[in-house]
Amino acid sequence: MKFISHLIGVLKMALTWAIFWGITGAIIAVISGLFGIPDGVGLDLWIALATPGFFGGIIFYIIFQVLENEDKFYRLSLKRLAQLGAITGGIMAVLPFLLGSSNVDFSPWLLFLMILGMTTSISVVTVVGTGMILRQIKK
Repeated sequence: MKFISHLIGVLKMALTWAIFWGITGAIIAVISGLFGIPDGVGLDLWIALATPGFFGGIIFYIIFQVLENEDKFYRLSLKRLAQLGAITGGIMAVLPFLLGSSNVDFSPWLLFLMILGMTTSISVVTVVGTGMILRQIKK
């Protein structure tokens, strides 16, 4: 029974992250369109960000279960949630380099720093925002 509970929890977290990252991608696409910056991704930007967001939610859920003794996500302080989000973003930044090679014209270190900045910042905002929303719902 605990397995099903964890499965439901990880799916809810993954879908929450996918939605938030997808919305972020849509906002970036709209802003880019206003400034005439071409998309260049090949997919819609919201899909391009929702996919890693989904996997980020899974990673966060695993980190949350391993590092925290709390049974409820919303009980953690926003500072602790931000720390867990930053850890998740760091892991997400390393994964592309572990799973494959990059064919870019500039330094892999520069690419890593760009990915690290993006994944960490979006992860922290996702976790803290979700925590704030859940606290309001519980009140």
